[in-house]
Amino acid sequence: MKDDIARKEQNIQTLEKEKDQLSIELLAKNEVINQQKEKIDEQAANEYKIKNLTTKLKQADKNSSVLEEELENVQKTKLYKKNEALKKYIANLTNEKEEMEKALEVQSNKIDEINQSLSASKAGT
Repeated sequence: MKDDIARKEQNIQTLEKEKDQLSIELLAKNEVINQQKEKIDEQAANEYKIKNLTTKLKQADKNSSVLEEELENVQKTKLYKKNEALKKYIANLTNEKEEMEKALEVQSNKIDEINQSLSASKAGT
C-alpha cells in the first residue's frame, strides 16, 4: 500500500515535470510565433515603402517605366514568396502549439486522476 502511494506520488512528480517542460516549450513556441508575426509586419511595411518609392521613381523618369515595372514585379514576387513561407511556418508552429496545449491538458488530467486516486488511497488507510 505504501509502495503504491509512493509510486503514485513519483508518477505525479514525473508528470508535473513533464507538464512544466511542456509549458516551457509552449512559451518558446509562442515567442517564435510572435517573432515571425513581427517579420510579416515588417515585410508588409517594406512592401508599402517599395510601392511608394516605385511610384515616385515612375514620376521622375518615365523613360525607364518598363524596367521599373519589371523590378517591381520581381520584388513583389520575392516578398510574396517570403511572406507565404513565413505564413506557412507560423501555421505549422501554431499547430504544434495547439498539440502541445492538448498534451498539457492530458498531462493535467492524468495528474488530477492520480491525485484523486492518491487521496482515495490515503483516505482508505
